[in-house]
Amino acid sequence: MNDMPPSKEFTEQCKKAEFFETPTWVADRILDVEVMTSKVIDPCAGRGILGGAAHRAGYNQILEADLNKWPGQNHTIRPNINWLKNEGFAEEVRAKWSDATVFMNPPFSLTCDFIDRSFELGARKIIMFQRLSFLESTTRREFFQRRPPARIWLCGDRATCFRGDMPEEDMWDEEGNLVKGKKGRSSPTAHAWFVWERDHRGTMSFHHLYKEK
Repeated sequence: MNDMPPSKEFTEQCKKAEFFETPTWVADRILDVEVMTSKVIDPCAGRGILGGAAHRAGYNQILEADLNKWPGQNHTIRPNINWLKNEGFAEEVRAKWSDATVFMNPPFSLTCDFIDRSFELGARKIIMFQRLSFLESTTRREFFQRRPPARIWLCGDRATCFRGDMPEEDMWDEEGNLVKGKKGRSSPTAHAWFVWERDHRGTMSFHHLYKEK
């Protein structure tokens, strides 16, 4: 058992960034049913879960970036890149990564911004992992009228997303309380993959995605 809990600073960083990691099986399974373009971008890569899945699926042109430098972050990821505001990076994307697929798990509060920015920078397709509750809220009514998804793949098996500071094993916090690790834990939150395709204006189809094919 680990006696050293994550620092309060790291926990606050994870909270501020809304850093929740995508389960590996979920990243692998969506690529069994969705075909990406030859170029793939993950603008909020975290530690590299989605980029790794893309690589395993046979995609070789992968651009990964993140606003933060995380412990254990894959060396292929470019840190300190703000997808929404970094104009230098945006020009690089426009010049070299047009017609890409944006494969991402963005911060929940900025999801619409990430989608709009992706299409602004020339994305042909977006495959985004998010809470199913993203479909709710009157504040996103205009967004869905303007950008209807082509498909939604609901995770039929529970896809538990842990915040980046959640320990793998049980441990003790600074007050001497036992903090349960990831193993054996789950969440009641439903998650899904949302898929957009450039110029799609038709109806949205809804499917299930399970851990076992």
